[in-house]
Amino acid sequence: LQRRKDGRMLPQHASPVTTTATATATATKNKSIMSLLRHANIADVPEMLQLAVDEGLLVLVASSAHPQISNNQQKVLLSSEYLGNTNSAAPLSFRFAHDRIQQAALTLSRAGTEMKKMRHEIGKCLMDIASSSALRQEWMWFVAADLFDDIVSMSEVDVGIPILDLIELNLKVGVTAIDVAAFVPAKKYLDRALQLLETKVYDCWKTEYIISIEVYRNLANAELSLGNYETGSLLCECVLDNCKAMDDTLSINLLLATALSRAEKYREALALHMKSLRMLKTFPTRNHLFLMLVDAKKLSKYMATHTDEEILKLPKLEDGKYLFTMRSLRISVNLAYHARENITVMFAVLRQVRLTLKHGLSPECAYSFGCYASCLLNVFNEPELAKRMALLAAKILETTDSKHVQGQFHYSIASIVTAWWQPLHVVLSAYKSGQAAALET
Repeated sequence: LQRRKDGRMLPQHASPVTTTATATATATKNKSIMSLLRHANIADVPEMLQLAVDEGLLVLVASSAHPQISNNQQKVLLSSEYLGNTNSAAPLSFRFAHDRIQQAALTLSRAGTEMKKMRHEIGKCLMDIASSSALRQEWMWFVAADLFDDIVSMSEVDVGIPILDLIELNLKVGVTAIDVAAFVPAKKYLDRALQLLETKVYDCWKTEYIISIEVYRNLANAELSLGNYETGSLLCECVLDNCKAMDDTLSINLLLATALSRAEKYREALALHMKSLRMLKTFPTRNHLFLMLVDAKKLSKYMATHTDEEILKLPKLEDGKYLFTMRSLRISVNLAYHARENITVMFAVLRQVRLTLKHGLSPECAYSFGCYASCLLNVFNEPELAKRMALLAAKILETTDSKHVQGQFHYSIASIVTAWWQPLHVVLSAYKSGQAAALET
C-alpha cells in the first residue's frame, strides 16, 4: 500500500504531476500546474491530476468558492472540462495528502545531477510563465529562486540560464520581501545575488553598475533593518566608494541615518541628513539662530498678506531635489528634537514652510505647517495664527496619502496644538487616526 501511495506503482505518465507539485509548492492551483506542465509540452494534465487524486496522492483543498466538496462535486470538479478551463474564476487548489507522500514523490526522479536538472528546468519554466502578465503569480518568482539555490557553485553553462538573469531574479524576490517587511528571507535572496555578482561577474561595478548598486543597497537595507549595523554599514561604505551619482549617495546616507535613529544615535543620524542637505545646497550650514529669526519675520509678513486659499492653490512640488530636501528636513526635525537641538528644530520647520511657499506643495508640507503652528503657539506666543496654521495644515493633509506624514501629523499636532482649543474626544480621535496610519507604514 505504501509503495502504491508513494507513486512507485503509478503509471509512468502520472509522475510529472506529483514531481512538479513537489518541486513547486505543497499546495498549488490547477491553473498553475497545467500552465507549468503544458509549458514543458506535457499533455493530458487533467487526466494526471484526476489520477493523482483517485490514488490518494493529492487532495482537493476547500476554498471560498468551494467551501465543502462532496464526492459527487469532486467528480464534477475533477472532470477534464473543468480542469481544462485555466481561465476559471475559481481554479481548484490541491495539496499532498501527507508530507511523506511529498517526500516520496521526489524519489520518482533520481537524486544528484538528474534532480538538479529537473529543478532547474522547472525554475526556467516558472520564470517564463511569471513573465507573462496573463499567467503571472507572485509565488512563482520565489519558488524559481529557491529552485536555483545551488547555482553559486555552478557555471552558467551547467545552469543553462544567463547569470545576470539569476541575479535579477534573486534581487526581485529580495526587494519584494523587503516591501512586506520579510527581512530574513530578503537577506537570503540578496546574499545569493551578491555572491553571484562577486563570483560570476567580472569587475561588477564597472560592467554592471546599476544592478550592483541595487543589490548592495537593498542588502544593506535588509541588514540594517535586522539590526546588523556593522554589516550594513560596510555594504553602504562599499556603495559610497563606488557610486557615480549623487542620488545613490543620498539614498545610502538616508539608509544609514535611519539605522542610527533606530539605535537612538540621533546626533549622528542628524549629521548625515545635514551632510546630504549640504550636498544639495538647499539648507544653510551655519548661522541657524540668525537665519531662523529672519525666516520667522518673513513668514509673519507673508501670512498677514496672503489667505489660506492662496496657499492651497500653490502648484505641486515636483522637483526631485526639493522633494528630497523636504523629506530630509521632516526627518531632521524629529532627530533634532530627540537630540535636544531646539534651534535646529525651529529653523528646519521654518525653512520647510518657506520652501513650500517658494516651490510648491508636497506631502511633507502638511507636517511642516503643523510644526510651524506649534512654534507659533509655544515660542512666538501667537495663538490665533497658530490655530490658523493648524487648520491649514489639516487641509493640506487631506491632499496627501502618505501614511508616514499622516501618522506624525496626527500624533504630534493633536497633542501640542489642537489640544489647546479642541475637546478631548476630538484629540483622541486624531490620536487614533495617527496610530492607524502609522501601523500601515
